[in-house]
Amino acid sequence: MSHARLFNLSREELRACVIEPWLAGRAFELAESEWEPRESALKILEGRHLDNPDLPQNTMADAERWAAGLTRSGYAIDDETAIKVVDGVAEVISEGHWRLFES
Repeated sequence: MSHARLFNLSREELRACVIEPWLAGRAFELAESEWEPRESALKILEGRHLDNPDLPQNTMADAERWAAGLTRSGYAIDDETAIKVVDGVAEVISEGHWRLFES
């Protein structure tokens, strides 16, 4: 499975480059590769990613610390977890570690 990781995109960049083409079912270029929505899974992370080997400091204990300051509910998820949202209803799909932090 291929992965593309981009960091520090503005909301406008994310919307124009990824979300709008994805929702329209159009292929789009990201991280020097072309992505076809029908053949890909999309995971958008806002904030830290749990248990990522490239970021060993992002543990569940770390997530619990930053979650204490959340003003809205949020998820801590790892590379084996995705959040599927259909009609405003979130479903966690996971073979890994995740936790919902309620605000």
